[in-house]
Amino acid sequence: MASLFKETDDEYFARGNIDIDKSKELVISNSLLKRIVQRGLYDVLVVNQGDVSDDLQARFDIGHAVHTRILEPSEFMDRFYISNYPDHKEKGIRISENDFDFMPKALENIEKKYPEIMDAQNAEVTVTFDLDGVKCKCKMDKIVQNDDGSIDIYDVKTTYLNYFKLKSSHEYGRYGLRREMIELGYDLQAYFYTKAIETLLMEEGGNAEVRFHFLAISTDTSDVQMFTAGEELMRSGEEKFRLVWSEIVDFVRSGKDTVAKELVV
Repeated sequence: MASLFKETDDEYFARGNIDIDKSKELVISNSLLKRIVQRGLYDVLVVNQGDVSDDLQARFDIGHAVHTRILEPSEFMDRFYISNYPDHKEKGIRISENDFDFMPKALENIEKKYPEIMDAQNAEVTVTFDLDGVKCKCKMDKIVQNDDGSIDIYDVKTTYLNYFKLKSSHEYGRYGLRREMIELGYDLQAYFYTKAIETLLMEEGGNAEVRFHFLAISTDTSDVQMFTAGEELMRSGEEKFRLVWSEIVDFVRSGKDTVAKELVV
């Protein structure tokens, strides 16, 4: 049964332990699906994932702060404080002033260009659904249901993309941007999140056009740009999904004996 609801990040990430001996408990998220595509199901199930490095955790914290400031501004002061120095009186996560100095201008640019994503409605929502007997979940930054019934999914990226540095390059263009998005796994995310909403609609007896968008924010220049996932990007995401999905389904249904230790190429 598919459902859409609000929950904290701690609640979202607490569910779905990866245990090769408990296949029925597996819950597929976008990040887990991406790792399976990159490394194979067996490797993800049996290899210790290790701790997140301090540098990577700092990037996660900045990304979370950006999402909250844009999508849930009333929650920001409860979750974060901006300072170059620790303050033990503060309960939130500290974000360096230097790391966040791009944000006021970025907010101004978003308000001018894309005000529709800043109304705090249906922001940071979890969608859970079953697909071929496999439990799945997505944490979506923003969902907008339009007057014509169509649905837009928005995902905010404090970006790894070279778009803002190379947008004047004729060699980069849409092909270069699409190739970079595919390398970063954005195609898989676009397909998986769209699949989640389509499954939710189907279970409710509805049928509507679902579109997926990336809002990219440059932490260097505060520039912002919206991108819509087109047919080729979605097709690439679907190909990645189908590459691993049957093995995931077999594992959930029949257990660890179905998992291949070697990949056929």
